[in-house]
Amino acid sequence: MGWPREEKRNVKRILYVRPIGYRAMGGQPSHGEILDIGDGGVRIRTAVRPPKKGTAVQVRIPLIELQITVPALGQVRWVKQEGAEVYEMGLLYIL
Repeated sequence: MGWPREEKRNVKRILYVRPIGYRAMGGQPSHGEILDIGDGGVRIRTAVRPPKKGTAVQVRIPLIELQITVPALGQVRWVKQEGAEVYEMGLLYIL
């Protein structure tokens, strides 16, 4: 058993599992699921190959409790494949 991974983020993240729509700039609309969210960005799980690292992505974050959807612009910071058709990506808010 290894040591716990060192946390590299400077902001707190919270568990926030919700559906999300997103679109890479110049790409087709897609959807996934938010896994966690914070002041600096959001982690998304999707069944389609996500955009490459560095790509600008438009997202629409649902705030179900308030019955609104908040548009935001992010940049893909990392992508990893979790299974045959399961991917995760981290987005950093840029606007």
